[in-house]
Amino acid sequence: PAGLPNTGPVAPPADNGIDNTTGLARELHSDGLQALQFFLDRRTNPLVSTSALLRLAELVLTLNSFQFNDQFFEQISGVAMGTKMGPSYACLFMGHLEHLVWNSYDGPLPSVYHRYIDDCIGITDMLEADLSRFINFINVFNPAIRFTSHISTSCVNFLDITITLSTITTSVYYKPTDTHSFLLYTSSHPQACRDSLPFSQLLYLRRLCSEDDDVLDGAHEMLDFFRKHLYPEKVLVSAMHRVQKITLTNQHNTANSDRVKLILTFH
Repeated sequence: PAGLPNTGPVAPPADNGIDNTTGLARELHSDGLQALQFFLDRRTNPLVSTSALLRLAELVLTLNSFQFNDQFFEQISGVAMGTKMGPSYACLFMGHLEHLVWNSYDGPLPSVYHRYIDDCIGITDMLEADLSRFINFINVFNPAIRFTSHISTSCVNFLDITITLSTITTSVYYKPTDTHSFLLYTSSHPQACRDSLPFSQLLYLRRLCSEDDDVLDGAHEMLDFFRKHLYPEKVLVSAMHRVQKITLTNQHNTANSDRVKLILTFH
């Protein structure tokens, strides 16, 4: 639901004073607004009415325009990039879709199913034919949603990890589109910021990999990414030494537990 938007030139107002494209945008977002209403109606303490929140959401979703080559365009589907409600909207849309699928499908369902925004993972003991039927069903359930699937009895990629099923171990996974475009060391950013990047990425790697050998292999690969971005060897060696002292059991410990933490939302 938060994918690439469809856009079109803004049409002149219709005779009734209602913009044609805005009306189309409302129609295309009807499923999403229904999903919002589904969950808003289940609140136990609705300080703001559902109708008011739905109207505000509709304004955010339908009143997005931009100028390109001296033409004005209005986004008629999808969510504008950077909109604060985008991730929550996507989660609620998918949650409502799952609710509808689970209550309408007449065949076997996955034994285990989890989702992060729009990335899903599941475990099943159903026959492959039944699994294919289930995937085909969800792929035609809503025309706005298309699922790509990978079925395996050995390992599966989910988000940024590869899960090996025989031993239930994890290692880092890079999507084919990942260009590893880290900040150049010649950037004008503060030196402390640049020097901290290799360690932060190696720490991220340490947390993703459950096996030390995978950490070591991934770290050497990661350091090569930074070398291509002109990071000094002494910075990389220092980061590597710091990470090698961290284990899965102590990785969340901090040297100074009394420090004041300032946590800001990403969006």
